[in-house]
Amino acid sequence: MDVRFRFGVIGILVLLVAGVWFFPTWYPLLDRNSVPNPFPGLEESAWQAFLNLPSDQQAAYKALRDGNRKEKIEGRAAEALALVRAQVLETDIPAPSEQATYTPMEGSTLVRQGIFRQIDVIRWARGKMTIYQLPNQQRELHLGPATDDATAPPFQTVRAPDLHLIFTRNPDPLDAAGVGVDYIEVGSIQGTIGHQTYTVPQSVDFNQYPVLALYSPTLNMVISTATLR
Repeated sequence: MDVRFRFGVIGILVLLVAGVWFFPTWYPLLDRNSVPNPFPGLEESAWQAFLNLPSDQQAAYKALRDGNRKEKIEGRAAEALALVRAQVLETDIPAPSEQATYTPMEGSTLVRQGIFRQIDVIRWARGKMTIYQLPNQQRELHLGPATDDATAPPFQTVRAPDLHLIFTRNPDPLDAAGVGVDYIEVGSIQGTIGHQTYTVPQSVDFNQYPVLALYSPTLNMVISTATLR
């Protein structure tokens, strides 16, 4: 009896430990209205929105959060959470309405242009950047559709905190190390979607700074780049 009693106690303890370990899995079976937390730190009100994202995006956010020990890539939990929050809790910010369309100033000359690229499923921008030399010798940067087709979608970028437009020397920057210390700031982005125009600093030599990047200093992350042609 003593041996049976001991095995019984051990069995109960094993079941209790297993129950606690698998709590997130079995609890929703008891409470059909509950949703298991899919991303630690994310507000409960946003859990379902995260689960509604495409599976490849969910996997990319989790990979950024957890890193990869085999490839010695450190996880970036805070940055991943900030990106998720921006994606599921915020809405797109339209560029100023007065820039709903864009026509270069008469007498302007096209100097450079480039197409924004998608880095991965959670870091991207879509559209074209064009730079014009104005008659007054100032240079103007415009973000707009990728083509001149009237039905082409407008410029758009994924939502992310603290987005800036910068010129960089690196042809493929992905973070602060790639951006370097001598990048040239254009300004904070005016909106995540729509036509928008900026003044290009006179210090920019396009031969020395051939890439325009959407960069978040807060996240130490490049969201998209466009190579000047």
